[in-house]
Amino acid sequence: MLQKEPSMGYIHQLAKHSRKMLEATIYNDTKTMEDILSYAHNTEVSILSYNHEVELAAIVNLVYLTARDYYRVENL
Repeated sequence: MLQKEPSMGYIHQLAKHSRKMLEATIYNDTKTMEDILSYAHNTEVSILSYNHEVELAAIVNLVYLTARDYYRVENL
């Protein structure tokens, strides 16, 4: 729903980026992966906690939401 409904605005964009992130990972497209991670990190994390590991882990979880539709995702 989120990927198909542009009226969802920013959430729609994140869902589309999540699908692209999964595809980029499968096809080893590291440039696209870097671009998506940078975009999500820059839009979701405040400047005061930009370099915190917890924030980066949250961003990685966010951009891989689509992966949860196809894979069992575990945090180690």
